Amino acid sequence: MHLVSYDACWPDLFEKEAGIIGYALGDHGVAIHHVGSTSVPGLMAKPIIDILGVVKDGNAAIQPLQSIGYSYEGSWNIPFQFGFKKKETILFYLHVFEEQHPEIELNLVFRNHLRNHPKSLAAYASLKKNLSLDKNAFLKKMGIFF
Repeated sequence: MHLVSYDACWPDLFEKEAGIIGYALGDHGVAIHHVGSTSVPGLMAKPIIDILGVVKDGNAAIQPLQSIGYSYEGSWNIPFQFGFKKKETILFYLHVFEEQHPEIELNLVFRNHLRNHPKSLAAYASLKKNLSLDKNAFLKKMGIFF
């Protein structure tokens, strides 16, 4: 998937989906955050809305999320993460963590740093663009080196 320019509709798509997720999780849900590149105004991104859901019990979240169209994808190589995917007019990745998981703070601190530090945002945008142009970047990410 390729990078596209920032779309001002992404926050609205997140808000709508967060409402659906929150309703499905009910009292079991703790918080829902927009994370990833689409959560940072002005940043080029793959057109995928990344959502971070905080729950009381990850296993108990699987069925309610499946009932609203999310497919459970496993941990995506992050311990104690519950990963989900849903395709609507746009692709949603839902990263679910139980309260106090360190990935929650990591994602929020990184997002907020990019939102509040234009120089960091510019450097990160440049890195993303350069990696998107590197044909071997995906192979390097997968641990296949030349």
